[in-house]
Amino acid sequence: MEFCDSYPRAKERLTPICMTALVTSLGLLPLALGSGEAGREIEGPMAIVILGGLFTSTALNLLVLPTLALRYGRFEEVETEMSESAWNELGRSAPGVK
Repeated sequence: MEFCDSYPRAKERLTPICMTALVTSLGLLPLALGSGEAGREIEGPMAIVILGGLFTSTALNLLVLPTLALRYGRFEEVETEMSESAWNELGRSAPGVK
């Protein structure tokens, strides 16, 4: 697998990751902004820490991890051999067998 092969897969992952981070941060935002109010001495700082971790993990997942994978990963085709009976159990015919 090369960079050209991994780009469409990364593009597919971008939307769910960003949507999850956005919805979670929008849900925690009122807690984080109202952290100085009475009765929210624990919830406010906890929401701020969770938001920081959410932004950090999203950035690592979208930027750092793919960069490290492209730099140090081994993207070689791995062929697995399956017997004809194993292909039949899957309901398919083996490649090259008609």
